[in-house]
Amino acid sequence: MNTVEFACGAGSISFDCASSAASANSFVLSCCSEMSELFALIVLVSFSFCNERTFNLKSGNKVTGEIINIDDFSGHYKKGSIEAILNIDPDLWFFKYHFKEDPVMPGCLGLDAMWQLVGFFLAWTGEPGKGRALGVNSVKFTGEVLTNVKIARYQVDMKRILNKEGATVGLANGSLYADGKIIYEAENLKVGLFTT
Repeated sequence: MNTVEFACGAGSISFDCASSAASANSFVLSCCSEMSELFALIVLVSFSFCNERTFNLKSGNKVTGEIINIDDFSGHYKKGSIEAILNIDPDLWFFKYHFKEDPVMPGCLGLDAMWQLVGFFLAWTGEPGKGRALGVNSVKFTGEVLTNVKIARYQVDMKRILNKEGATVGLANGSLYADGKIIYEAENLKVGLFTT
């Protein structure tokens, strides 16, 4: 069994995961801001494993999103990819606050989700450690996730995984699509898992 732990602020949530791709290890994802903490809780902490390639995101009893594909052979670079969707509900917490009378999903949440998916991919492959976003070369925004959007789809293509003593670093490119239209592009997302 894999133990996946997401640590946000003062609290953390962990659960056991059935995944034939990974041996027993622990993955801890720490969030750096209040918005990221809330997003991590809403978007990632509630993933429950259905099988080794499908993970559901639940809010109460309602499935609001899922990882719809994860593998170690596809993607633009043939190094693996992870694809996730989030069903957009106009009642999502951030629409009320960002911006007043002009609801838009914060761009930082879309970028943070891509970093977290890179970290999730590394954990899925069996790499242990505490996850940290280490950077991104460039991010391009050409659209927004508004309340009229139905589906936000994340596509992350792994470029490289580097292993050094006590650390694993994943490099990837990511995209966010709003109802099928590409609106965010991130080059060289970098995430590290650290055991020391």
